[in-house]
Amino acid sequence: MPWVSVIDDGKPRVGVHLLRDNGDENISEFIVNSAPIYGDNSEVKGVMVSFSDVTELEKKNNELIDTLGKLEASQQKIMEQNKKLKIMATRDPMTGCLNRRAFFHKFDKEYFSLIDSSRVVSCIMTDIDHFKVFNDTYGHSVGDQVIQIFAKALSSVLRANDYICRYGGEEFCIILMDADEDQSIEIAERMRHIVETKCGAGIRTTAGLKVTASFGVACSIYGASNPGEIIEQADTALYKSKDAGRNCVSAWPVDEEVEGIEEDEELQALRLV
Repeated sequence: MPWVSVIDDGKPRVGVHLLRDNGDENISEFIVNSAPIYGDNSEVKGVMVSFSDVTELEKKNNELIDTLGKLEASQQKIMEQNKKLKIMATRDPMTGCLNRRAFFHKFDKEYFSLIDSSRVVSCIMTDIDHFKVFNDTYGHSVGDQVIQIFAKALSSVLRANDYICRYGGEEFCIILMDADEDQSIEIAERMRHIVETKCGAGIRTTAGLKVTASFGVACSIYGASNPGEIIEQADTALYKSKDAGRNCVSAWPVDEEVEGIEEDEELQALRLV
């Protein structure tokens, strides 16, 4: 005990915690201070001991610690839920790509900053060739798989600062940061090749499926004044690819006027341009 130690060495003991078992799992806690009492010749003749009962205080402290722990866990859970909600609000649930609202919020904010700093940005518009055939022939389940594996193929080529949006139905819009016209065409061609060679085989439920896509590329060096304009230029180039037989890459400005391409009613409904 602390008072015994004081008698032995004459040094005071301050703030010693002691527990007293009162039985029936009832524990009292004390803070004990012990100071020596000196007699003649500076000999320790006794010890003055004070006991401060801190049982209730420690109980409250433990309750507070427990409450703070639960609060921290609750805050962590809220943060995780907010993260999930943000993903749900900004991502297309089928592909995980940005949805249109999140895409334009991000692109509108970045485009003018890039242009003002004389940096170049490129846009790729792409969609799956004859997509309606997959739904009509194999059903919407296979059609959904085609869209998912198509999005994955496109994303596999993107660099760290690029981003992709499911623009509508089977159409996707891709933004390439600091990529000039040649780089953008090269990236689009790599995407086209991966789609043609990998996507069909990725649909394991349907053997012999062939998937191709058409691409249109536009670069800010041609003076698009806003995000909508560069997307429109890329879309015009995309229609040039369709007019040229599909499964190819075209770039803005197109060499000649793009002829109108008739679309079935369902495909027109899917395009959200």
